[in-house]
Amino acid sequence: MSDNRLSRESGNPGAQDLDRSPICAGGLAETPTGLSAPDNSLVSFGNLTNIEMVNFGTFNISRCRIASIVSGSPGATITMQTPCWTNNYAWSQYFGCGIGACRPAWIENAYEYITGCGQGCWYHDETTNILYYIPRAGENMATVPVVTPRYAHLVTGSGVNGLTFQRITFAYTVDTDASTTQGCVGIQAGYSCAGTAPGNGCDGGSFAATTTHHPLDSPVLFSSSSKNITFDHNLFTHIGGRALFGQATTQNLIETANKFVDNAGGCTQWGDITDYTNTNPATQTSGWLFRNNYREAPFEYDSTWILVAYSTGGVIDHNEFAGYAAATGYSALQTGWGWGPAYAGTASYQGGTSVANNYIHADCGALPDCGGLYFNGDFSNGGYSASGNCTVNRLAPGGTGFYSDNGSSHGTWTGNVEDDKQSVYWAGCNFCSSVTFGPGNYHTNASTFDTDTTSFSGNTMFTSGSPPPGAVAIIDAAGIQSGVMPGP
Repeated sequence: MSDNRLSRESGNPGAQDLDRSPICAGGLAETPTGLSAPDNSLVSFGNLTNIEMVNFGTFNISRCRIASIVSGSPGATITMQTPCWTNNYAWSQYFGCGIGACRPAWIENAYEYITGCGQGCWYHDETTNILYYIPRAGENMATVPVVTPRYAHLVTGSGVNGLTFQRITFAYTVDTDASTTQGCVGIQAGYSCAGTAPGNGCDGGSFAATTTHHPLDSPVLFSSSSKNITFDHNLFTHIGGRALFGQATTQNLIETANKFVDNAGGCTQWGDITDYTNTNPATQTSGWLFRNNYREAPFEYDSTWILVAYSTGGVIDHNEFAGYAAATGYSALQTGWGWGPAYAGTASYQGGTSVANNYIHADCGALPDCGGLYFNGDFSNGGYSASGNCTVNRLAPGGTGFYSDNGSSHGTWTGNVEDDKQSVYWAGCNFCSSVTFGPGNYHTNASTFDTDTTSFSGNTMFTSGSPPPGAVAIIDAAGIQSGVMPGP
């Protein structure tokens, strides 16, 4: 048990790594090499190189560990491990503090915080390899099972053709990247910086950069021309990264009636961010159907619950996306990549995408620059459509209900419902082209944002909690279809 980011007490998903300061990292200020502290309270802490600073931006999260602490006046100088902090500092300097993740939201993996955290919290001493846990009321540690995962991958495949996984539980895996000096400097949607700035895309380089971004580990991973793979009525739970990943050149993935709960890095990624130059339809990522799945928000990283990168010809319909107060995820669903009509002079092949009749609730709890549904990049190869979707009850102020971001093109939004008093905008378009919102959408927030000449016409505003009959019909039809029970 040399590294243990995701221990679980059996039957108690709440028993996660909660040896964290109670949002008391205030007063820490970013420097090029680390942080300056307002006092010397951290100097006496044990196992300093295992302590992790968790930093929040508006759409990304970084996790970097301490290298050393030196006492001073009025407070200590904290040097962070590199290249993690080098990348994090470059990223936050490019975007500015606040948008970039420049200040810790909390301090994690410190034994000194476990008592204040209370029942259900635990700490892994990586030096002695001892796991400390404060039992909940009524628990007897002589009889309660404890699971410590060892592997990042459970199933991997290359060149697979024609395979079905049905009524299986995939559980207990790790993603250890954040526990290294590389750390995890979030870019967006679960991708993090690799290598060292400058020149690796973390210092103002392109979001669409290729090898400089690193995905989360996935226990179920298919790559290299795998095709015709079906997941039906399975459970993905206690996963240290993103539960399921079909990389570039995979084709015809079907997800029906699966359940994704208590996963650190979200549910599914389909397609890769490196595939933008692929002009051969025979090897392009394509043909996917995600239907009637129950998806819970990630709790450790800035992942989206679904990320569909460069791909074509897919459907996401009748899914339920459920958030909760401790979730850290970004937008519930991100479709597309690229931040522009073309990257490096090459138009993307992504397009032919339909997102319909999905029910999203309690989203965007931690990262305010988010969208219930979020589209990004060029979709000139067949466009995209979003219809019959419903987003309600956002957890925290910020973000946009229906969000079409940089370079998003050739999209139509019709017959959707936004009933969310917390969002800043019900819909928005940022450097878009050929995108329309309407007719037939219903919304409770009067505001939109637009950097272009996007049409927001033919839509109906209503009072939150009192939807008109047209909106009620959309809400009733959204989400998992009647008679379907996700999971094994």
